Amino acid sequence: MCIRDRYQRRVHGNSNMIAGRIRSNFLSSTGKAFFSRRKAVISRDQVKFYKENGYCVLPKVVPDEMIELLKSRIKYYVKNYDKSALREIFSPSVQKRVSNEYFLTSGDKIRHFLEEKAIDNEGKLTVPIEFAFNKIGHGMHDIDSVFEKFSYSPIFKEIIKAIGFQNPLLVQSMVIFKNPKIGGAVPPHKDNTFLITKPLSCTGIWVALEDAKKGNGCMYGVPGSHNRPPGSFMVRNEAQDGTVFVNEGDGDVTYDTNGAVCLEAPKGSVVLLHGSFLHFSDDNTSPHSRWAYTMHYVEKDAQWDPRNWLQRDETLPFRPSFEVTV
Repeated sequence: MCIRDRYQRRVHGNSNMIAGRIRSNFLSSTGKAFFSRRKAVISRDQVKFYKENGYCVLPKVVPDEMIELLKSRIKYYVKNYDKSALREIFSPSVQKRVSNEYFLTSGDKIRHFLEEKAIDNEGKLTVPIEFAFNKIGHGMHDIDSVFEKFSYSPIFKEIIKAIGFQNPLLVQSMVIFKNPKIGGAVPPHKDNTFLITKPLSCTGIWVALEDAKKGNGCMYGVPGSHNRPPGSFMVRNEAQDGTVFVNEGDGDVTYDTNGAVCLEAPKGSVVLLHGSFLHFSDDNTSPHSRWAYTMHYVEKDAQWDPRNWLQRDETLPFRPSFEVTV
């Protein structure tokens, strides 16, 4: 039994059996077509666009049937949420970001984080629990067998290789809900701020599990902003019980969003995000959710900063994506 399987059984118990039943659906004709796909996913022109602008939207990469399988698995986690998560609010706002042990030890787990508006001043839910979560993560790709097979599929290996990765590590994954009426705004930021390597190497793959439109809080980004690295980084504090932001280098510490464009993405689309690409999103005040699954990669040969909030131990190390077969 491999390290991941031992860890998964210890942490998630019977959920593994349910994952196995859902995973079997990946072997349907839809699943086989997706995982054995031979048609190029990303063109040379799209790679060129990504390198010039810092982002690229690849429309309708993931078929609807595959999306529904992933959403079924997500609904399982929403229904069987960790009760301790009712204390864990995730604020996308840099100014309000609070880090504690629950968050700091989530890199090799599947954990639930509430929206700020989901809890009132008395600690009671303001919405039904199925609409209360901001996200779940951050190790879904290495723990849940359904998301593992999806995350390490040849499709994403092809994309990440095409944009220049030599030996990528998939270090973080999460489901972002952006639920109706309650999904909070995400302020302008660059992902290299939160996943630090030397040299900087973070790249995001964002999969639209539902249509992302202007009306339901889709992303915006500033083309060309990836040419300036961030100058502010979130690191663990000296006590290792929280995080602080430190200014280093000559990169940007404040951001100008002039020239931002809307990154609308139909369900099944993949959005590539350079780690220094400036992006953000508004509140979702619509009656429609905007679910997405996102993965972040770094180069193995780049130095992983020991101050990163996200750390793993030897029981579940980061795995080189090109070497993983599932």
